[in-house]
Formats: sequence, C-alpha cells, structure tokens
Amino acid sequence: MPKGKRSSPRSRKSDVSPPFFIGGLAVQQCVGGPSVDPFHPKSFIGISDLAELTFCEIQSTISQFAAQQGCHENAALDDMSGGVHEFKHDTRRAGGRTKIEETAAKLIESGNLDWETRRYIGRLLESLELQGVSSERRHFELDDFFVIGCPDGMSEDVVTEFGSSRYPRLKFRAKQIQGNLYAALWAKPLARIIVVGTESNERLDKSTPADATGAERWLRHAWALFSGARVPRPPDYAGKCKRCRFNILNGCPFPREKRVPSVAEMTTIASTSI
Repeated sequence: MPKGKRSSPRSRKSDVSPPFFIGGLAVQQCVGGPSVDPFHPKSFIGISDLAELTFCEIQSTISQFAAQQGCHENAALDDMSGGVHEFKHDTRRAGGRTKIEETAAKLIESGNLDWETRRYIGRLLESLELQGVSSERRHFELDDFFVIGCPDGMSEDVVTEFGSSRYPRLKFRAKQIQGNLYAALWAKPLARIIVVGTESNERLDKSTPADATGAERWLRHAWALFSGARVPRPPDYAGKCKRCRFNILNGCPFPREKRVPSVAEMTTIASTSI
C-alpha cells in the first residue's frame, strides 16, 4: 500500500480545511496546496465500496483493499486542483440516447452477467438518467484514515445517487447509505436516491434528510473491518458468492470452506483480482 513521510496534521494548515464533525468523528476536507505530500500515508475508505457492505461484508472489505492504489492516485491528482475534481455528465441527443438504451437492453437480454458487465450496464443507465448533471470528487482526512468519494450528482441542497439492479428494492438500501455519506460529508441537507430496474419498469426515487449519526456508524464499521478490529460477516445466502468478483475462482475461501478470510488473505485476494 503506498506510503510516504508527511508532517503531522497540525503543521499542514494549507492543505486541509478547518475540521467539522460527523457525529463524533472529526473530519477535514483535503484542499491541496504546496505542502501536500502526494503519497497520503493513511489508508482510504472508498464510499462506493463501503456501500457493498449491505451485500457482503467480505466482498466490501476486499474491494477496499483492491481500491487502495486508485484512491491514492485520485487523491494526489485532486490535491493539484484544490482537492476537488469537478465533472459533468454528458448531454446526449435523441439518437445517442436510443443507442445507449439499445446497448443496455442487448446486454441485459444476454443473461449470465458478470460483475464487469453489470457495472457497465449501470454506467450506461446512469448516463441517461443524469444527463447534464454536475458533481465532483473529494477526499477527507479523519484521525485514522482518509475517505474518498464522488456523488453521482449534486445541486445546492441535494446530492444524488443513482443505481440499477435486477432487484431495485434490495439495491436501494446500499444506495441510501452511500447517498447519506455524501450528504454528510458535503454538508448537504438532502440525499436523493434513484434506483431503476434492469429487467422491469420499477423505479424508486426518494429524498431523505442527511443523517450524521448513521454516516458516522457506517464509516466506523467500514474502518473496523478494514483494520481487522472487526471480522466481516459472511453473506446471508450462498447465491451471492456466485455473483461476487472475489469468489472461489479469485481466492475467497468462504464459498468452499465456509470460512471468513483474514485481513492478510483479503489483501492477497485483492492484489490478485485487480
């Protein structure tokens, strides 16, 4: 995991904002500056990977290990632009929208979708839903770790998180946790969650107030799992293992041995599955 020397947080006033609190967690937004050490010596918790905890805590924790290099690289890049990476979803003409819809439909109809294909379909549907919507990526420093994330959309008072699934109601809880974390970290009063069905016309669209207590609880839980202070709970039914990108073919012992991997094993699985 990338490491590097860095002066103590107290001496780095130019690259973090004044602290604010999410529940009992002191948080500082990284804002870049000439004193920044690009190696970010603490580990990262990625918000999108944290949301996978509702599916399987083993998968989510391995995902955090697998994402470390990318998180460090993105954070170093963002520090060069004041700690913020801004972007805007493309606005597409009718013909472009139709092509995307047709591509997604063909992939869904093919069946037996692996993790990469499901993620690609999700991105196609997201590009249709959030055309012209702006957002940004930021990272934040806590006592023991960094947090990094990028809401799917953002306005003055609302962060928007989009998802798609064969089972929208199951997906909604994960997206709700993810959206709430964005709302708490970005100090927005509302999180809007949109989840659409990939094999139905079901659409869930709900806005909820930001919940700092809930955000703190999930951040602490994710860090406890990553650091080894807490053992991940295994999936509640075996069918989830078939859809997991870290399943038996990539080294997870749970499908065959019904054993939760250690932190060392999860680190190895992550490094061989990237």
